[in-house]
Amino acid sequence: MVDTIVRIDRSTVPTQPQWLKKPLHPELATTGPAEYDLAAIQLWLHEKQKEGAKGQTLYGHLTRNNMLEGCLGYADGLAIQQKGLEVFRGLFGRTTLFLWRSVGRSSNRRLVVPCIGERNDELLLGSNCVHGLEEITWGSDYPAGCYPS
Repeated sequence: MVDTIVRIDRSTVPTQPQWLKKPLHPELATTGPAEYDLAAIQLWLHEKQKEGAKGQTLYGHLTRNNMLEGCLGYADGLAIQQKGLEVFRGLFGRTTLFLWRSVGRSSNRRLVVPCIGERNDELLLGSNCVHGLEEITWGSDYPAGCYPS
């Protein structure tokens, strides 16, 4: 039987990755459920992601609608990474989950959002640019991971 229960110590802020220089919502860093079932994670997509949306559209929607607190963050990504690739793949396939709770500024002041997904048979934490030259088009394979309600 596969263990899909995620446990996170929310009493401290996890060490941030080098590329995340300034979290935009530090008040969310120690909030969220201490335990939840990864199998119950909800995948949120903006309606415009069917055709492809810009990151600024997604971020704007999440902030205007007070949805960031329901999104997974970097601490969740670390805990999910500990579950391993097989668990992740079994639940999410080859989807990349975005951890919008931990959106912030990079060292070059670009807006970035952490993500977790498979690359070369490894489960890796990374980031994508929300705006600027490196911005990607966010399609239906780039959902926000949200806590079970």
